[in-house]
Parts: sequence; structure tokens; C-alpha cells
Amino acid sequence: GDISIGTNGTARDITIGDNTTTSGIIMTTGTGGIDVDAQGAIDIDAGTTSAISLQGSANSDFTTSAGALTLTSAAGATWSTGAGALVVSGDDGLTLTAANAAGITMNSTAGTMTLNGVGQTVNLTAEVFDLEGGANSEINVTEGELLLKTTTSGALTLTGAAASTWSTS
Repeated sequence: GDISIGTNGTARDITIGDNTTTSGIIMTTGTGGIDVDAQGAIDIDAGTTSAISLQGSANSDFTTSAGALTLTSAAGATWSTGAGALVVSGDDGLTLTAANAAGITMNSTAGTMTLNGVGQTVNLTAEVFDLEGGANSEINVTEGELLLKTTTSGALTLTGAAASTWSTS
């Protein structure tokens, strides 16, 4: 049967074991699972030298019904999938910030890397802008004008490795 502790609304703390020994708590359940509910915060503290591991064998999620969800790592962090796509989406935008000289590196080693800004302005601002492409690369503007210019100083230089053709439609 059920074991109930403190069901009459009286505040009670439950202490099991001692945090200075190797004792621990093991909870094993059948198919009913483990359900933890609290009116206040739930704080899981693994101490200064211990790790926390959460593993699920089915679809799992972290969800907040109000406020932000913050994941912070003291060192490098990895998000990855064993199979399928890794999807990061923001209802009101997505901001990636690198706060040091390492910058942001995006690698697509197979398939096509697609940046889609249909219906909006795509603004790339850089101290030095280096665009490199392999064989048969193109910059294609489907309507309107393509403008290449230097705005404050410097020449505009176009160099082809072979004879080049300029034409209008």
C-alpha cells in the first residue's frame, strides 16, 4: 500500500542518510514512474565535485510554463543528437553570441548549407568579409539590383582567372 508522510499540511523535512558519507538514495519504480511535485522550487545540488545525469529512453523535455530556461556550463558544452536533426528555434528570434576571439564557427560537411532570409533583409557586417566558393559559384539576385561598392575608401577590384564577360540582359 501507499506510505504517506505529512499529508495533513504540517511542514516536515525528511532526511535520509548523511552527506558526508558514501550513502545514497536509490528509487526504483515499476511502470508508474516517479512523480515529483512542489509548490516551491525543486533544487538538485550535486555538490562541488559531482555530476548530474538525466537519461530518458523515450521523448523527453524541459519546459517552463513561465519565465526563461537557462542552461549554463562552466566549460565547453555539447548539444548533439544520436540520429535526426538538432532543431533550435526561438519564438521571438534567435541570438548566438561569442563573447571572445574564438568567434562562431558553423560547419556543414555534407549536403547543402542553407541560410534562408526570404522576405527580410539579411545584414552581414564584418571588419573583413571573405566569401569563398568552389567551382561554378554564383551570387544571384532574382529581382532588383545587385550593388557592390566601397562606402568610405578603397577601390573595388574584380579579378577573373580567365577571360571575363560582362553583359546586360
